[in-house]
Amino acid sequence: MSDLHTFHFIDGPIDKPSNANILFQELGKAATAWARLEQQVEAILLHVNKQEFSDELFKDHPVSFTKKLKILKPWFKKHRALSSFKGSMIEITSKLWELADERNLYLHSILEDFDAQSNVAIFHRIIPQGNDKFKLVKSEVPLEVISVFIETVNITNRDLWSLSQELFTTEVISELGKP
Repeated sequence: MSDLHTFHFIDGPIDKPSNANILFQELGKAATAWARLEQQVEAILLHVNKQEFSDELFKDHPVSFTKKLKILKPWFKKHRALSSFKGSMIEITSKLWELADERNLYLHSILEDFDAQSNVAIFHRIIPQGNDKFKLVKSEVPLEVISVFIETVNITNRDLWSLSQELFTTEVISELGKP
């Protein structure tokens, strides 16, 4: 086991996956569940974030997921056509903030080790803190925790889908375009 300042950029489960097949299966499900959820957020943002709907609220389309959430929230708080969806969207975006941090752990860290007996994965990452400061984090994550993450992402995706069904209507689109 390495210390906090020693990163394993080679070897580990990625180079010897045979002992970690179940982990890679769960990480694959986590990545694809997250991608589906993020694409839905993308679709909603593309749907509402238009300059012709509001000069005040419109922002250039971001790449980062958290910046997308920052742009999306004011649309539902301030635009008259979306105000009836505000409570649902705030609840969902709050959950998305929490999930985004956990997603970063699984998908933006180094997978350094996996113990097939205990089903515990070890992730190691560098987290930028701003102002040229960084935090080194090593996390031991039981496989069950990753499975719960996947289920939570899928539940959140279903909740967002329910909201999307109400948003993607001709009535809402026409109301968005009205001053």
